Amino acid sequence: MLRKILAINVMGTGVFLVLVALAAVNPDAPPDPVPHAMVITGIVVAVSATALALTLMLKVSVATGKNHLSDSTRD
Repeated sequence: MLRKILAINVMGTGVFLVLVALAAVNPDAPPDPVPHAMVITGIVVAVSATALALTLMLKVSVATGKNHLSDSTRD
């Protein structure tokens, strides 16, 4: 589960980098502040979602004694 959480964080960081790169389209004009504000808001949401996911991962780990969730119902 930890690998999946980290993978989602890496993908989200890539999206943030693309948004910041798209904000400075014209080198002569000042960058657009709206994508920067969206990225800052996204970072706050991503940190909160990561904290929630890690907390849930720990609760599942304590409840089941395993580090992962199985796909089958027989486990």
